Amino acid sequence: MDCETLVAPDLGQELLVLSPAGVEDSERLGLLLVLGTEEFPPSAVGVGEFP
Repeated sequence: MDCETLVAPDLGQELLVLSPAGVEDSERLGLLLVLGTEEFPPSAVGVGEFP
């Protein structure tokens, strides 16, 4: 990832801008976007299961 920091003139605020460094990184972020919207039933993630 490429990171650019923008700072307000009074130094009271900062903004970090992150962007993919290349095509491969962009594709990986696209995959995370898809995976991040999926919902899994509680049993799929081990919630409520005790030995």
